Amino acid sequence: MAADPCSGRVLVANRLAASVSLVDPRAGTVVRTVTSQAYPNHVEVGEGGTAYVVDKSGHGPAGEDGITRIRPDAGHAPRPGKSGPRPGC
Repeated sequence: MAADPCSGRVLVANRLAASVSLVDPRAGTVVRTVTSQAYPNHVEVGEGGTAYVVDKSGHGPAGEDGITRIRPDAGHAPRPGKSGPRPGC
């Protein structure tokens, strides 16, 4: 689980469902769910707002784990009057 400091949304790895949910804790709703690789485990949000999810499946060509990249704020208009480390924040 990781939080986007700009939007306040939380990304939750759904390990057995092979997905990551973007949650708005203020509204108590799931904004969207993104399919990831098998067994998503670690989630980190970078400075630009891109989230990186590590899967622990070992399904890579040489048995390695994989990474899924997610833009948590994709498709959402900037919040009025907000400023911060990236545009629209």
